Amino acid sequence: MLDIKKLVPLAFLVAGCILVLIVVEKNAQVRTYQSKQIVCLTNLRSVRTGLIRYGENNSGQWPTKENWCDLLLEEGYVFRPALICPMQIDGPSTFAINKNAHGLEWGEDMSDMVFAFESKPGWNQVGGSELVEIRNHSKLGLGCHVLFGDGEVRWIPAEDVPKLRWGSVENKEAK
Repeated sequence: MLDIKKLVPLAFLVAGCILVLIVVEKNAQVRTYQSKQIVCLTNLRSVRTGLIRYGENNSGQWPTKENWCDLLLEEGYVFRPALICPMQIDGPSTFAINKNAHGLEWGEDMSDMVFAFESKPGWNQVGGSELVEIRNHSKLGLGCHVLFGDGEVRWIPAEDVPKLRWGSVENKEAK
């Protein structure tokens, strides 16, 4: 016959092991999400670098709005994976250029203006806040990565997206 008093410590040991495994798995998932968020940020920086290099090699001109992804990809300024946030694998690209920033030069006059951002899936997207996708990183919080006119890429919480500057200095109502 089994002695219940001897099984109780064993039951606690098994329960403890299961608890440790659950905690380890949860931490691994969080690290995976954080890694993907860093890759997303890096990809948007790659888009920035591609846009700058394109401009340097094309008399300071930006790729046209209609085919900016095509030109950056075809001319080797970015690789296809750089056009996608790894948290959103649906669609050919998950970044868009702000319609009000296209054609402006990098510099102080637009340092706080949105230049490019995480968007709903698409290709050669140009638009405004209506295209922003804040759910790609929902496991870590709602928000998105934004490339500003000064070249900086930052994580913006969802509640701050409407407060961003989407229009030029002369066109503040385009915010």
